Amino acid sequence: MSGQTADPLANILTSIRYELKNADMLGSYAERTIDFFNAVDWTQPWLISVMAFHIVCFLVTLGLRNKHDALSVYFFVLLGLAALTQPLNHLGIKHWKSFANEPYFDASGIFIVSVYSFPLIFNGFVTLIFILKATISALINTKRAQLKQKIKSSKQQQKRQKTESKKIK
Repeated sequence: MSGQTADPLANILTSIRYELKNADMLGSYAERTIDFFNAVDWTQPWLISVMAFHIVCFLVTLGLRNKHDALSVYFFVLLGLAALTQPLNHLGIKHWKSFANEPYFDASGIFIVSVYSFPLIFNGFVTLIFILKATISALINTKRAQLKQKIKSSKQQQKRQKTESKKIK
């Protein structure tokens, strides 16, 4: 009986050790991320331009929030720009000396994903939320109109039935 109890306890201990190891990895990931952002010279004109581009994209997203057709097109434009990450990274690897102080671009693409793709995907996510909100609102309005029409036709039918029953009497 004690052998059966030891197995679940061993499983629990193994699980706890695994979770603690993951927590350590998360902490080291956060430290590496902070080190990464501290290592970048954010005052370079091209990085300021990229940040300004993302701010403009976010403002466009907010500006288009009630223009659903334009928002849908804009969503695909954002996805298309995000799809250009790999070719832009290859260009960055080849030509970084002409615009950057340090070779931030590498084969893994971590830098360009962090600085270029992630903000575009975030803007796309916000855009998608606005599109879904508009779709849900349209569905609710359509259903309300259907219910109003159904109530109206039901009242008209009741009127007809009352009128017909009065004629019969």
